Amino acid sequence: MLNPWRLRLLVQLASLGTMRAVAVAARLSPSTVSQQLAVLEREVGAQLLERSGRRVWLTAMGVQLAERSRPVLDELDGLAEWLHGQGDEVAGVVRVAAFSSVLGPVVLPAVARLRARFADLTVEVVEAEPDESLPWLDRGETDIVLSARFESDVAVADSGRTAVFLVSDELFAILPAGHRLAGRNSISVGDLAAETWALEPEGLYLANSVRQLCTAAGFEPRVEGVFRGYTSLQRYVEAGLAVTVLPRLAIDTNVGGVRILPLEPPVQRHVEAMTRPASLGRAAVRAVLDELASTPAGN
Repeated sequence: MLNPWRLRLLVQLASLGTMRAVAVAARLSPSTVSQQLAVLEREVGAQLLERSGRRVWLTAMGVQLAERSRPVLDELDGLAEWLHGQGDEVAGVVRVAAFSSVLGPVVLPAVARLRARFADLTVEVVEAEPDESLPWLDRGETDIVLSARFESDVAVADSGRTAVFLVSDELFAILPAGHRLAGRNSISVGDLAAETWALEPEGLYLANSVRQLCTAAGFEPRVEGVFRGYTSLQRYVEAGLAVTVLPRLAIDTNVGGVRILPLEPPVQRHVEAMTRPASLGRAAVRAVLDELASTPAGN
């Protein structure tokens, strides 16, 4: 049996042209994409890719398989949505995966309102990073994934997903209240090059993005505090042990001993709800998307 997820990667390669572009669209590493396509070749029993150094392109067989796979994958998406209760009734189960900073301000209020409005609708929520949850979406294991992208991110078309904009979220520097730079009205990332930093664990989306901002400013952050929880991270800063950068939605306003400064130039990320095009045929999925988009944090 051919694996539909691997067929999707092949279709994306046919559309996007490079392993790197497919990796960005699928939120996977290029090596993982290459490994999965190699497995697909073994499943098919034919060569689907030509390789020369770092360049990769589809063989004639690969092109034909990608073309024939598109309608099959669309049909599978439609079948999955029908099995989950496609139709006009807001009922059944909708599975949502969301990263931590949007759970409290965006997702949970929306789920509470949906529960009050629709007795036959169940919204299952799991906390997960986009790198982990977007492949679940591609494999049909979840219905909606909350993801984020920065304005500087290169847009990737034809990823096999539909994006619904939810909220723009600005990044801020968090400094101890008594820090020598705390009196400023704004601050650049480069101004913090000599500071000790606290961040999420390396490999998580936000931590990687902040590290990229530091690299673009010409330095690597000296990280001495690593925390998964945003409140713990801010408490570490409050104790005078480090500085950090967080999006507005992640800032715990109950932590009082810090100074929150906008970055100069401003840095914004856009939070989006990702779903499969076929899922929009379900009234339940549309209702969840509408409620997520109407959460006050997004206004």
